[in-house]
Order: sequence, then structure tokens, then C-alpha cells
Amino acid sequence: MLRRLLLFLLAVVVIGTALYALRSRMIREYCINPQAKIDPKQDYTLKVWIGKPVLPNTAGSYVSDIEDLVATYTSNYTNITVETYFIPQLQLEAKLAEAIKGGDPPDIYFNPISSQVFFGELQVPFGLYVSKEQAASWLPPAMAQASANGKIYGYPTAFYSRVFMANPARLTIERVTSEQLATMGWTWEQFYTAVEKSNQPGKPGLVLTNYGDPVLRAIAASTGKPAPFDDSGRLLWSESDIANIAEIWHRLSSIQGLPALNVVNEDCLIQFIQGKAALIGPLNPQLTVWLWNEAHRKGLDPVLLPVPSATEDQFTDLSATSVLVFRQVSYQGHSHTKAAAELARHLGEGLGPILSKHLAAIPYGESYLPFGAPTGQAYSDILRAAVAPYSYGPAPGVANNHWAEVINPLWLGYVTGKKTAGEFTSQLYTSLHNLAYAQP
Repeated sequence: MLRRLLLFLLAVVVIGTALYALRSRMIREYCINPQAKIDPKQDYTLKVWIGKPVLPNTAGSYVSDIEDLVATYTSNYTNITVETYFIPQLQLEAKLAEAIKGGDPPDIYFNPISSQVFFGELQVPFGLYVSKEQAASWLPPAMAQASANGKIYGYPTAFYSRVFMANPARLTIERVTSEQLATMGWTWEQFYTAVEKSNQPGKPGLVLTNYGDPVLRAIAASTGKPAPFDDSGRLLWSESDIANIAEIWHRLSSIQGLPALNVVNEDCLIQFIQGKAALIGPLNPQLTVWLWNEAHRKGLDPVLLPVPSATEDQFTDLSATSVLVFRQVSYQGHSHTKAAAELARHLGEGLGPILSKHLAAIPYGESYLPFGAPTGQAYSDILRAAVAPYSYGPAPGVANNHWAEVINPLWLGYVTGKKTAGEFTSQLYTSLHNLAYAQP
């Protein structure tokens, strides 16, 4: 009996030791060693996915500019091959989700127009490859917008800004000039007053290019909380925050002379180009470039103004885009991940000017602005960007779905008068609260 017991205990110890060793091996394989070196005797193949926006006039040079940037990395390594795939923008996130589900995402992923930085456990926290000195040099908004769950997941490469464009000859502002506002920023109260004083018969003080998602996002950014969830997926918007957003829209929509909901986009652009409208917006970067050039052709001297701030901290609407690194379920080794991280760093440092050239982005770490706009402008001051994520949700990689499926329908119900401010506030808060608690 004693012998059987001893044999049983011995078997338990052997099996337990084997399982522990296997578990330790698995943990080691999925741990990341940022101190690993790229082995000159080993061949590496890195897969890179880059979003390809609709660029009617410069799509070819967008691709070739990025290919040239990749080539400057591979020229230093004879043993590293980079396979770069340019994926149509509308397909990019769905393809990534499918690849993650299959356990085989690309080594490097870059969505040039998205701020989403967290896509789940297969993602490599890029902060492991950032020295303390480099991390200390990053501006707080760049650090915050590249982070999730308390870790740096992306390498910030550029920022996008929503702006209002003003015609100084038409805009009436008390005690300051439009040029001063361009460098100092302004509040919503100043905005309301300027629009009301600039209203004239047949010449509106403000034309809005969109009453939907862009306006909501601009208003939210002006509060310093551009996304409803914080970097760990917890609900960030309180009921009072949502009520504040609703109140800003109420004040905007109450301005006399504001065009009706169905008079937007092209009609508004024409009114501004013809010198009738004092202010137009919110404008995305590419629309800003087009309108800036058209206004100058028509003899106007426009000024770019930031989205007004809802707080004393002078937040404006500036969202970052970052380069991300992934691993695969099929373990490829620490040195492979190191090679991917080094390529991601190279892309992060070099993509900014390319995005500025093709998408009117503001390169992170650069002092110049796209399309000849003057420097020192409030709308491009990264220190005014929110120290918070722009598109983090309770589930990895689906923040845009929350906007499309939950937030936007309620917002459109409010701006079209189908919901009261109170209904919009309570229903949106309840929906977001439920999303936050539904996360795994």
C-alpha cells in the first residue's frame, strides 16, 4: 500500500514538473525580450500592412514614397525582407480583425487615418522598445493617444486636426483679431458671439459642413474627452459630460441665420468661397487644403481657427495616428519581434512628412505645417491636444463600431429634433454604461 502511494506521489510530481516546464516554455515564448538582437546570420521576413486611402491624384506617389521609406530600412540589412501590402482603406480594419482571429496578423500595421492603437493580446506593446529618455521626450498628448491599458502600444507619427476656416473680412470679433485667435485659440462663448455679430441678411456668420459625426467628435474633443472610454476601456463620459455636449449643440443650433440641416456640404462651400459666410467648419485636413486653395484663388485671405474649447485648458481637436506591431500565434522568436519593432520605429519617424504631403497631416516632431499654412497656429499645437485616447472602446479594435452603431444614431436623433437633450443624454449614457460593463 505504501509503495503504491509513493509511486502515485512520484507520478504526480513528474507530471506536475512536466506541465510546469511546458507552461514556463509557453510563457517564455510569448514573453517579449526587448534586449534581443537582430541576428545577422538569420533571415527575416516582415509583413507590413498599410492602409491606402482614396487619393485620386497622388495614389501612385503615396505608395512609392512609402516603398522608398521601407527601402531605406532594408538597405541596412541584407538578411531582412519586407513584404509591403497596400490595402484599400475601407477593407483594412476588417482584414486585420480576420487575421487576428486566425492568429496571423501582419508584423506591422499602419492605418493612416485612424487613432485606434489597441487590438488585443497579439499586439506587441511598443513601449517595451522605447527608452526612458525617449519616452520622457514624448509630449503628453502623443503618449496618451498611443497608449492603452497603461502601456504604449503605438509609435505616434502624425496628427490630424479639425478646424474652422474664417474670412477675416466678414468675421466680427470683440477686442481681438482673427489672426490673434488663430494663435491663442478661443472658447465656445467667443464663438457664439462672433457668429451672431457676423450674421447679415444673406450672409451667414456660420455654415456647417456637417451636422453629424464630425460635429459631435469636434465638440467632444473640445471638452478634453474625445472618446467615451479611457485607455483601459472604462467609461469616461459622465452624464454631465454628455449634457455639456448637448448644450453646446443647443447653443449652436439656436444661432439665427444658421442654414437648415439639409443645406450643407457643397452649398456651404460655395457660400464661403463667394465671400458670403464668415466661418465654415468643421473641416477635415483634406477638405481644409482644397478650400484653402480655392479661397485664395478667389482673392480671399482665410485664417484657420481651432475648434473652440469647452474648458479653460484650451483643448483643440488633434488626433494622432500610430504605427503598430503584432506577433503571431506561431512563435517566431524574440529577434524577429525586435526586427519588426525596429522597422516600426523607422516607419514612425519617416511617415509624418509623407502623410503631410498626401493627407495634410501634421507630422509629429516637425515644426512645419502642410499646404503653406503659417506656423505657430493654435489648431496645430500638439500641447493643446487631449491627453486621452481618441478611439478606444471596451473591446479591442471596435471603437468605430460604437460610434456608428450606438453614438451616431442617438446624436442624429437629437440634432434632427426627434430626441430632447435630456433623452439624448440619458439614453447615450445608459448605452455607453452597458457597453463598458459588457467588456470581457
